[in-house]
Amino acid sequence: MSEVDAKFQRPIIVVTGATSGVGYGICERLLSQLCSSTPPDINALQLDSTDTRTYTPLHNGLQFPCEALTLVLACIPLSDGEKTKERFLKSLDLRIQKMKRRKDYDGQAERFRENLCIEPIYCNLLDIKSIFRCTALIKQKFRYVSHLVLNAGINAVIGKDMLKFLKDYIQSPISAVTSPKYLIESYGEISPDGLGYVWQLNVFGHFVLYRALSQHMEVAPFPMSQVLWMSSLDAIAKEYDSRDWQLIKTVKPYEASKYEVDLLSATLDRIPRLGDEKQDGGPNLARIRHFTVHPGVVATQIGFRIEKSWIDRLFKLILFYLARYLGSPYHTINPFYAAIVATYLILVLQIILDIVVLRHYLGMEVRSSSAVPNPSPIKYSARKPRIWREHVTPERIDEWDSHEEEGRLLLDRFEGLYDEFHIKEGIFEDK
Repeated sequence: MSEVDAKFQRPIIVVTGATSGVGYGICERLLSQLCSSTPPDINALQLDSTDTRTYTPLHNGLQFPCEALTLVLACIPLSDGEKTKERFLKSLDLRIQKMKRRKDYDGQAERFRENLCIEPIYCNLLDIKSIFRCTALIKQKFRYVSHLVLNAGINAVIGKDMLKFLKDYIQSPISAVTSPKYLIESYGEISPDGLGYVWQLNVFGHFVLYRALSQHMEVAPFPMSQVLWMSSLDAIAKEYDSRDWQLIKTVKPYEASKYEVDLLSATLDRIPRLGDEKQDGGPNLARIRHFTVHPGVVATQIGFRIEKSWIDRLFKLILFYLARYLGSPYHTINPFYAAIVATYLILVLQIILDIVVLRHYLGMEVRSSSAVPNPSPIKYSARKPRIWREHVTPERIDEWDSHEEEGRLLLDRFEGLYDEFHIKEGIFEDK
C-alpha cells in the first residue's frame, strides 16, 4: 500500500460502459466533483418539487477533500478505454487551469490530479470468461474495490410501429418522447454463452461481475461498499414474465431486463438488512449496499439507435428539449446532467439518506435507520427541470409488493447459474 493510499483511503471505483453515454458522464462528473474540497453534488437530493429544506451533507466514508482516486474503466475494446482515459485527463487539466484562476482556489484540484489513477481494463459482458478474467485482473492490481457502477447495456430497438408512433405523438407528445410505446425490439437472440442476449448484457453479466468482486468489496476500508445498478424510466413490471426470466421470448426485452435490475438490486440490498447482518464475514468487513438508479431520458447513441439521418436525430433532440420546456423533469438529455444520480450516491452517507427518504415516505420522525420498518424499496432518479439545477429524487420501484418473492426467486436462479459458470471455468478461489 502506497503512502497516498494509507493516508487518504483511496476510493477504487469500477464503471462499466464508461467510454460513452451515461457511463462517460458519470466518470467525467465524478472527476469534476472531486476537484473541489466540498463536492457540490452532496446537496443534490430533492424529495419533491416543493421540498425547500436543506439536508446535512454527510459523506459515505470518503474523506473530503478527497485527494486520491482510482477509476477503473471496464470497457470493450481496450483501445476505446485508453482513448477515453486521455480525454478525461485532458478535460480535467483544462478544468484545473480554469480553477487556478479563481481567487478562492485552494489547491485541491492539483493535489487530486497528482494522485489520480485511471485504469482501462477489458471486460466483455457477453463473454462470461472475459468477465472472470477482468475481475481476476482487478483483484491482482488492487487490494479492494469500494464502488461498482453497473452501467453498460443495450437497447434492443430495431424500428417503429408507425401507426402507434403517429397516435402517440398526436395524443401525448411528451409521453411519446419520455416512455415511448411504439418501439419495436429485437428478441429471441442468444448470446455466445447460450443465454438470452439482451438479458446477459443488461443483467446477468453485471451480476457475474458483482459476485466475482463481492469479497474484494468487503475488504474496502470504508463503512460500506456500494453497487449502483443502472435501471431505466422504462423498467415496467407488466413487461416481465417470470417463466421467461432470460427474456428470450419477451417482446420487450429491454424494459423487462431493466425491471429485473430493479428486483435484483432491491433484493440484494434487503437480504442483509432483513437479517440484521453485515454480510457473512464478520464485523470488520465493509457492508455492501445495492442501489437502483436511473438517468432519466438521455441523448446517447443507444437512445438514437434507429434515427438513421442527422435530421432525424436533430428532430428527436428538439423534441427532448421541448418536453423539458413543457414541464418534464425526466429529460436530463446531457449525460453529464444524468450522471448526478450516481455521483450523489457515491458521495453521500447512505445511512443518513435512508432516514431522510423514510421520513419523506412514512411521514415519521426517524432517529436511526435501525428503528424503522422496511418500506417498499426505491430507486433514485436524475431530474433536470426547465429552470432549476439537475438533482436527485427518490421513486418507488414499480409493483414491488406483488413481485418481492419474484426478486428472491430471481436471485436464487442467478446464484445457481453463476455457480455453474464458476465451476465450468474452474474458478474456486473467493467462493
